[in-house]
Amino acid sequence: MKLKDYLAKKHLTIADFAAEMGLTYAAVRQYVNAGRVPKPSVMRKIIEKTNGEVRPSDFYEENENEQKQ
Repeated sequence: MKLKDYLAKKHLTIADFAAEMGLTYAAVRQYVNAGRVPKPSVMRKIIEKTNGEVRPSDFYEENENEQKQ
């Protein structure tokens, strides 16, 4: 599941998720909008926080599709 979809499902804003994760709003916004792939330590936190609903492949698939276009 994309992070954007997870946030919508849980009725969380980017700001809320960023605060809960100890991340900046700007970083989470980039993760949500596929502008940036989280580094491994952040990726682990996202997986843990979302109970595995958001996986690393959810970030890479979208970025790979954008690069092909």
